[in-house]
Amino acid sequence: MNSALSETKLLLLSVSVWASVSACGGSGDGDPPTPPAPPIHMVEFGDIFTGRPYVFMIPLQYRSPGYELKAKYGVITDRNPVTGETAEDGVFYYYVPENILNDLPDFYGFTEEISIINGDSEAVSYITLGAESKNGDPLFKDQWHLKNLGQNPFSVSRSPSKGKDLNVISAWHLKDLNNELISGKTI
Repeated sequence: MNSALSETKLLLLSVSVWASVSACGGSGDGDPPTPPAPPIHMVEFGDIFTGRPYVFMIPLQYRSPGYELKAKYGVITDRNPVTGETAEDGVFYYYVPENILNDLPDFYGFTEEISIINGDSEAVSYITLGAESKNGDPLFKDQWHLKNLGQNPFSVSRSPSKGKDLNVISAWHLKDLNNELISGKTI
């Protein structure tokens, strides 16, 4: 991994993560206490709209041999979906493919469920992603010219027609010759 990511990893930015544990018993009288769900430490914030992956870490104590990670909507992988770089042990990339993003019930934001499955137990953490998330753009949904779902943010008498927009989401997912998301950084 690059040195900037390693430095960032040392600081481990915290994300608002709501955690619960499923498949670990109930909460009635006599039931064993429910263990806490594994924390997910955000190493680098991504962007579901441009395809830049989120980078997160699962602490060692939650990674037993044969454990499995699943996401309800997006994709979790140990390879950077943009550069192909392999992550360090315990570090993962998360992104939402454009075709899935377009099919979400709320295009502008959602709560992702990330499950860590160890044998018969499953721990689930919830992360809010999208325009209204911690590092999101809360005004993104008002920018109908970027993604027009028929919204009328300014209550004008003649609202924008659904689907009439700049179609930039697809362009933001394009990659350059170095297999990096096009950002204009070399211009």
